[in-house]
Amino acid sequence: SASVSNNTRQEINFNHNWKFKSGDHTAYKDKQHNDSGWTVLDVPHDYIFEEGVSKDGSQKQFGGNHGGGLAWYRKHFAFDPNWQGKQVYIQFDGVYMNSEVWLNGQLLGNRPYGYISFQYDITEHLNRDSNVISVRVDNELQPSARWYHPGGIYAPVRLVVVDPTHIKHNSLFIHTPVVGY
Repeated sequence: SASVSNNTRQEINFNHNWKFKSGDHTAYKDKQHNDSGWTVLDVPHDYIFEEGVSKDGSQKQFGGNHGGGLAWYRKHFAFDPNWQGKQVYIQFDGVYMNSEVWLNGQLLGNRPYGYISFQYDITEHLNRDSNVISVRVDNELQPSARWYHPGGIYAPVRLVVVDPTHIKHNSLFIHTPVVGY
């Protein structure tokens, strides 16, 4: 008989204590960058909404005269010894838009679209002590939609810890080739 362990999959809320800064600099991706003066906040977060409305807003009337721009998010976290021998993913439910994600200065990938969830396997890039996730959001090209859109990490984020043998994310599908009674 097979037994199932309760800790085969762990989802960790990763929404609290992010650091935020408007603007852009290549050093913001580096683990050792001093972000002590950045704003501490929780995600979901919409920096476009926080900037407010302006008649000169680059989203124009279709976006409620809001703006755009570049911004960065960073989050410091420690390695959990329970992750040893596991695979660790970071999952973003939504980042608008043109995001690039780094872990400890290593580029994990980019997502050019803003209305889709995505994840990265961070297992190989984790340090066994402290770690820093850095997210660059490029929302400069405006208008980028036919209506108001957010800017930043506008949906929840989580860490997912699984055994090396697991069902791959978004890999299960149900097909109904015949519909009837």
